[in-house]
Amino acid sequence: MSDDPRFGLRPLAVEGPTGPLHLPLYAAWVQGHHADHAIRETVRQITHYCADRYGPGVRGDAH
Repeated sequence: MSDDPRFGLRPLAVEGPTGPLHLPLYAAWVQGHHADHAIRETVRQITHYCADRYGPGVRGDAH
């Protein structure tokens, strides 16, 4: 199990045969959804939260 260091847990980096294990997260919704703007903003906020909490290396893009 891997999680934030809470409840007495300790972080553990998982090394695979080609380096650290990374699990991509994706957001998808129906094109033209009426809440498109709100969904995009929520995804943006989650992206920034993860980068702030775990470091910019969690991002898979060049940002």
